[in-house]
Amino acid sequence: MRNRLVFLEIDFQELFDDLHKSGLWPDGKTISDAVTLDAPAVVLDHYREEKKGKNFDIKDFFYRHFDEAPTLAHTYESDSSLPIEEHIQNLWPILSRDPEESDFYSTLIPLPYPYVVPGGRFNEIYYWDSYFTMLGLLESNETEMVQHMIDNFEHMIQKFGFIPNGNRTYYLGRSQPPFFSLMVKLLVDHLNIHDKEAGKQALLRYGSALETEYAFWMKDSEQCTAENPASKRVVRMPNGILLNRYFDNSARPRAEMYRDDRELTESLGEKGKETLLNIRAACESGWDFSSRWCKDPMDLSTIRTTEIIPVDLNCLLYHLEEMIAKYYSIANQEEKANAYRVKYVDRRLAMDTYFWNETTKYYHDYLFTEQKIRKAFMQRVCSPCFSNYADPSKWRVVPKW
Repeated sequence: MRNRLVFLEIDFQELFDDLHKSGLWPDGKTISDAVTLDAPAVVLDHYREEKKGKNFDIKDFFYRHFDEAPTLAHTYESDSSLPIEEHIQNLWPILSRDPEESDFYSTLIPLPYPYVVPGGRFNEIYYWDSYFTMLGLLESNETEMVQHMIDNFEHMIQKFGFIPNGNRTYYLGRSQPPFFSLMVKLLVDHLNIHDKEAGKQALLRYGSALETEYAFWMKDSEQCTAENPASKRVVRMPNGILLNRYFDNSARPRAEMYRDDRELTESLGEKGKETLLNIRAACESGWDFSSRWCKDPMDLSTIRTTEIIPVDLNCLLYHLEEMIAKYYSIANQEEKANAYRVKYVDRRLAMDTYFWNETTKYYHDYLFTEQKIRKAFMQRVCSPCFSNYADPSKWRVVPKW
């Protein structure tokens, strides 16, 4: 945990901008994930002096002052003769990362415990991806790694007040679908198989983190009024109940797609800032990118993520409210447990009111700016079943309009 955090546009200023504008790197993430042994201020001073030279080469400068983020998987070749279970078992060491011990400057947020990354260009832990990784880890009897990853997420909640999209400084404006409560439940259920007391203690351990994450998603809810129903990730519905949307606390070009975002927003003028916010909100959703968020499914510039109240997000927050209520109940704090029971009962009422379509017999996203259901049929309609919110027996198999 010795690497020192870098905030790209703040620390590298015009150097960061010039590297991306050069177009010399096909993948902007190569620039944004690079590491250096020198402090950013030192590198920036060198850049400002050297670029005055007649034959200055920015690519040469980059490789003299930066190292590309290392990956352990670039030489890996799978053995197609192995059974799939053995193939997956062999991948865990390739995709596992240990806490850093060397001194360097990086956008990588250090974590105290080992974790598993997606691989390829993604050499950091990602939030909602990790839940599905944990399902595989448990099948491989890698319970300790599951515990480590949950502890890392708890660490980020304690440090930042939420779980960012991934452990990079440029992800600190947004989260991802809030799967932490499902991760905790996964561990609790696994421990309960052999020792119910261990499962109980696990929930007690992570209860505070669950509530802190909930506070992040509900932040500024008091700002939501009938006249101005939305603030950050919260929307006040016409019946007064609060539901949630995806958002991002920043509207700057994304560091990992900096050049593309700059070109898009510059081409759209003043509307570009709004478009960029909706692009970043779509990244928080994990559905980046899907026609789900666009008015015109063939045109990304019509994206309107922040106008949509998603079924899946609210199912996850329903589950989070349930888990916090269980935590307080186990902790013998029934007054607080009841307060969260009221929250998830209210959320359920609002979801039934605004998401349910009696014609299709499905739950759909709600476009709150136009006060109507969005008719597109996507995987998200299964979210109420996944979160044990709704009984699938009452649903039709095929949507009909």
